[in-house]
Amino acid sequence: MLNRVLVNLSKYHDKQAFCIENTFYSYKMLEQKIAGIQVELENNKITDEGPIVGIICNNDFETYASIFALWFTGMAYVPVSLKIPKGRNLKMLEDAGVKIVLSSTSVPDFEDDE
Repeated sequence: MLNRVLVNLSKYHDKQAFCIENTFYSYKMLEQKIAGIQVELENNKITDEGPIVGIICNNDFETYASIFALWFTGMAYVPVSLKIPKGRNLKMLEDAGVKIVLSSTSVPDFEDDE
């Protein structure tokens, strides 16, 4: 699957890769965003923290590009939903051995445990 994405990134630069909330993103934009996220992952030593990270699931370009960036660096992710109780999210992250959680929002705000 990743090989197919790589082909599409280089072959269809000007074509639309995503449409999110009525905003279109090209394969070129996706490629640039993925590369930038990969640099940040390496610069912040996130790749050294283990093969699995958490990602706050937002319906935005940055979240989807982050997933691809993780895959291209050989990492996996645990999706974290802001719609489920904080305790459940924390338990999933603990069970998976996640030490780092990525988010496209400035401060992820989990719901209360109620």
